Amino acid sequence: MSDALSARMAVRTFLAADGTRWSVWRVEPAAGCSMPRTLIPWLAFVDERGTECRKLFEIPTNWETLPSERLDRLRRMAEPASSRGPMWLPVGVTFKPACVSDRAAGSAAVGAD
Repeated sequence: MSDALSARMAVRTFLAADGTRWSVWRVEPAAGCSMPRTLIPWLAFVDERGTECRKLFEIPTNWETLPSERLDRLRRMAEPASSRGPMWLPVGVTFKPACVSDRAAGSAAVGAD
């Protein structure tokens, strides 16, 4: 990821309880959007295959520092987002492997809730 992009946008990658890797970032709506729901920012979640994406409009102020388990809970609360094809990360952003502690926490959380 470029320094310019990382300075503007936080992207978190985490491992969900089912073992799927997800990335999440904050989306700021473009000026002039005509749909009321798109006038407010949201968190975008996309799985590692780019086949599932979700939107969360109630953004916790500390989402960038939440543990993987909480990000996974937010992902499950987020509404499915429609797309015309595979959803991809923002330009210049690539998936980073979830850290070993995320894998351990993710496997321990399977079946929780």
